[in-house]
Amino acid sequence: MHTTQSRRQYRVGCLLGLACGDALGRPVEFRPLTAIADQYGRVGQMYGNSTHGQPAGTVTDDTDPAEAGRAVRKRRSE
Repeated sequence: MHTTQSRRQYRVGCLLGLACGDALGRPVEFRPLTAIADQYGRVGQMYGNSTHGQPAGTVTDDTDPAEAGRAVRKRRSE
């Protein structure tokens, strides 16, 4: 049986995984696989200055809805 704390840790881990994957993929967003391979090879680190000139580690708007949902759930539980 999961405790409230372990459920919270699970949810936080999911959000962190989403944000990290989003940030890793941001520099190559909307680009074909061949163009990504030509420029980067295999993407295995955070790159900056690609999509919209953002620094390395910047998440996209894909992460925003998940963070907003988390904030709403947090307010409801208070």
